[in-house]
Amino acid sequence: MNFIKKTLAILMTLTLALSITACHKKNEIAVKVGDVEFTSAYYMCALIEADLAAKQEVDDKAQEDTSIDTSKEGYYYTQKFDGKTFEEYVKANALDKLKENAAYITKCKENKIELGDDKTSVDSYAEFYWSSYGYSEVYEPNGVSKETFTKYSEDSYYSSKYFDFVYGKEGKTPVATKDITEYRKNNYLLAEVLDVDFSSLEDADKTEKTALFKTYYDDLKSGKKTFNAIYEEYNSVEDSNKQDSYATVLGTSTTSYASDNYDTVKAMKNGEVKLVKKDDDAGYTILVKKDLEADSTKIDSIDSEIRHGLKDEDFEKEIDEFVKTLKFTETKSATKQFKVKKIEYPQTEDSTTTTAQ
Repeated sequence: MNFIKKTLAILMTLTLALSITACHKKNEIAVKVGDVEFTSAYYMCALIEADLAAKQEVDDKAQEDTSIDTSKEGYYYTQKFDGKTFEEYVKANALDKLKENAAYITKCKENKIELGDDKTSVDSYAEFYWSSYGYSEVYEPNGVSKETFTKYSEDSYYSSKYFDFVYGKEGKTPVATKDITEYRKNNYLLAEVLDVDFSSLEDADKTEKTALFKTYYDDLKSGKKTFNAIYEEYNSVEDSNKQDSYATVLGTSTTSYASDNYDTVKAMKNGEVKLVKKDDDAGYTILVKKDLEADSTKIDSIDSEIRHGLKDEDFEKEIDEFVKTLKFTETKSATKQFKVKKIEYPQTEDSTTTTAQ
């Protein structure tokens, strides 16, 4: 079974519990970067995150590389990453995460940047994932308490705070408006989208939906109905849930708004309506192109992503250089107890747990 089904599902469906046969002292310092100290439990947060990411990398690669035998037990550990063994790669990435967190924490402290009201949001996020998404089932058996997980989440958010301090609208070196506008026009569009998928429908239902979507298309073209009216009719939207616009942002493949409809909408004129038949008779999509440049709310919603798209490379270079100036100390007696190969994803509840910190 590949990693997506067997491992990543832990975080999303809570079908498995993660455990490790290790012990550590309460509040034991495992790593120090500059003036920032990290406990063993905090280090474990980074190690778990790095382990999951590395295994996902292997499974992604295995989809293209048939030489990787995913049916073979322990196949992850036979993989190399730029000359590093799997275990070396995971540990290096975990330590890099701590170095980055320390750099952002230090930069924010130097510039008197605090989490402020964002702390409440981050803590709520951590609480939700810990209690409702089941992260407690993943981290707690490894000696990571909710308090440590929350601290880890807060520290990770300092990167966003420092980025805004540098490149935000009121940052010390804000991104030029013309650059933001150009990037937005080259990578984002706005459209009203109504979609039907035939994959789970019987032939009679497919015929009915096809006729319905063609009627909707004709009604939109003639102006007989608005998109909002059609959308609410099709989705049985209650009066209390109605909104002014159901338009959605579509982006290129390099954005978080990546859409298969992007190129189609790009070729359309503002206000134009199109009924698109999906490949292999998989369904239909109704598209109505809207003017993104006229929608300030949508523009604001993608502003931060655009700034990151333009400046992440410069930002990461700055942090990488700053990390090199920070003294790094690893207390190996504290970190060596955490073996990557001993991070297990058991099928049973028979596991050894540690004391949560």
